Formats: sequence, C-alpha cells, structure tokens
Amino acid sequence: MAATRVHAWLESECLNSTLNDCSPNAVCYDLSRGHRCECFPDYVDLSPDPEYPGRVCELRPTVSHFVDKSESFRLALLIRTWVPKESTHVNVIPATLTIRQTRFRSLAESAFLLKLPICLDSSRNDCHRLAICIERGNDEYECRCRDGYVDVSKDKDYPGRICREIVNECQNPSLNNCSRFADCTDLEVGYECHCREGYHDQSPSMPGRKCSLSINECESTNLNDCDRNAICTDLAAGYDCKCPSPYRDESPDPERPGRICRRKSYKTTLHQFQVYGYCLHT
Repeated sequence: MAATRVHAWLESECLNSTLNDCSPNAVCYDLSRGHRCECFPDYVDLSPDPEYPGRVCELRPTVSHFVDKSESFRLALLIRTWVPKESTHVNVIPATLTIRQTRFRSLAESAFLLKLPICLDSSRNDCHRLAICIERGNDEYECRCRDGYVDVSKDKDYPGRICREIVNECQNPSLNNCSRFADCTDLEVGYECHCREGYHDQSPSMPGRKCSLSINECESTNLNDCDRNAICTDLAAGYDCKCPSPYRDESPDPERPGRICRRKSYKTTLHQFQVYGYCLHT
C-alpha cells in the first residue's frame, strides 16, 4: 500500500472575518487557541462582556456647543449625533447622556450640563491615549497600556498614564550608540552595550560605547617601553613597568616608572675591611 501523507496547518482566525467577531475598529491577535480583540487607540471598548473585549469599539466622543442664527442650541458629538434645542436627552449606546438647558440673562450664558461614562469623558480620567480605560463602577477606572506599548508612568500605583511604543533600538544602528565591537542588549526601556570578549571598555561611565582591542603589550618589546631589566605587567588598558631589586628606578617621569632601571652599586670602605675582612700578604 502506498504511504499516505497528511498535511495539517492552523488557519489564522484573524485573517478570516468569519472566524472572529472583533469589531472593525479593533485589532485581532491570533492565539494558540482562538483569538483576542483590542480596540484601536482613541476608541473606547464598550463590549458587554469584559471577558471578551474588542467586540464593540466606539470612537471616543468630544463635545462642543453650537449656536445657529435662530438662537437654538445644538449639541454635536464627534460621532455625528445632533440634538435639537427641544430635546432633553439623547441615547448613545450603551450610555444615556442627560442634557439640561438653563436660561441665563443672555444667550452666551446658556449651558448644557451632561454626564458621560467616565472612560468616555477625558476630563474625568487621565488614561494615556495609547492606553485602554476600563470602568470599574462608582466612577472608578483603570488604565492599561495597549500591546506593543510599555508603561513608563511615574507612579506605579497609577499605571497607563504614560505609554510609549516599544522600540528595539538594537535592530537599528541609528537608534543606539554602541561600539561596533560591542553587543547591544534591548531592554523594555532603552538598551545596554557590552564590549565583546577580547575588547577593553574605555568608557566605563557609559559602557560599551568605546571598545578597543585588548593587547598584551608585555608579550613584545616593540609594544612597550619598559627597561629590559624591569618587570612588565599587562593591564586592562595598557601596561605597567617596575624595576625589581637589586635595581633602582631612575626614570625621569615619576608617572612612568620602570623605564630606566640601574643596578645598585656597593662601595667597600676601609672600615668594612677592618670589621668584616682581613688582608693577606703574599
């Protein structure tokens, strides 16, 4: 019997609109099992089930007032809903906006008083525009930075106030200043540079920015200027010279020792012969 080959593959639910129920104003993410939806920035998630977000996404409304020639008031929402002057309320799914008109001495002093859901009213929540606002009831809310953005809010007890796009600076040399002899490590915020093995870091205050090849200058007399009687010690950056005993250092520059080493001379005095030695006559 001939062998039968079976081909299997996973179909993307996000690429097939019949396999996902994300809002047209949401991003669809394929998961190992199923999919996840997330409303676009500047859209508010009004999905009825918090376990299934991104199903109903409405553009965050902004409110403005208009006065026409007949001195009638109209309330315009960004979603293009118009309210005539005699109206007392307007329903905007899934919330109700209550409108009250108060007459003052002049037309300019007239005002509409309305109350939006807290996540729809930017004056009552401080979530970043790249964060998701989640209502918790009783005028309470939470903010969470969207996928692809990192939370850099100053107060960790209040997340989602400052969101920045996650950027891998290590993938683009123009976004980092690591040495070409250093390895770049991407971090959640920023990056780090580390000189590779065999290279010396010449900028310890800013690691990995200036890396030079590590050379043992003591292995070759052509690479160091130590006296031939001096001891050469290789350092991470450069080398050191030191005159050993019984040599004394006569180098002219105290900052550069071991460059001239002279053997110590001993003078024998007549007194030393009298004390420690004797003379033989022949």
